[in-house]
Amino acid sequence: RRLLQEDLIRVAMDGERPVAMVGCSTNKRRAMEVNKEDFLANFGFIWGHVGYFSFRKEYGEPLAIDDDTLYFECVATNEADRRQGVAGQMLLNLIETEPYKTFALDVVDSNGRAQSVYERIGFREMHRKKSWIGKIFMDYSESIWMSRPKHLPGYRNNGAAKNQLDKQANFDIVIQIVTTFIDEESTSSNVHSERGR
Repeated sequence: RRLLQEDLIRVAMDGERPVAMVGCSTNKRRAMEVNKEDFLANFGFIWGHVGYFSFRKEYGEPLAIDDDTLYFECVATNEADRRQGVAGQMLLNLIETEPYKTFALDVVDSNGRAQSVYERIGFREMHRKKSWIGKIFMDYSESIWMSRPKHLPGYRNNGAAKNQLDKQANFDIVIQIVTTFIDEESTSSNVHSERGR
């Protein structure tokens, strides 16, 4: 079984090359699915169970968001394409095209660079959530939950932020629904999560 739910994943393409991806989760479905057999196969009996129950608590439960909110889960950029405005531009494109009123995401407290990108495109901190999983396994202590409305007062179609990001990006981004070219192996080795995971 796949960790990523393909119909909920969006991929930014530079021609034929994927440069970034993001999971689009709702209060009914998560873009990531936690599977116990995968954890046991990859980490053994003891650590597999520890990992499974830990991640199930974070990723296995429905999100506490309303029907009008889309949650960006697992924002990730290909290593060779970092620091070029790819993630920000991709999120802005999705905000413009997805039929939701509010957009949310979270970023770990140790990833200040990603937090700055999200703030630049209109996301604001809503609250923080302590994470013992992050403290033990991933070098962070809190998740920062951020949100923004589809239309921001003072922005015309998000023009200011989008123009700034367009100057950084040196290619056109086309958002596609992921098909079979993203698998677990290529995702883990070639894509860097903006969340720090």
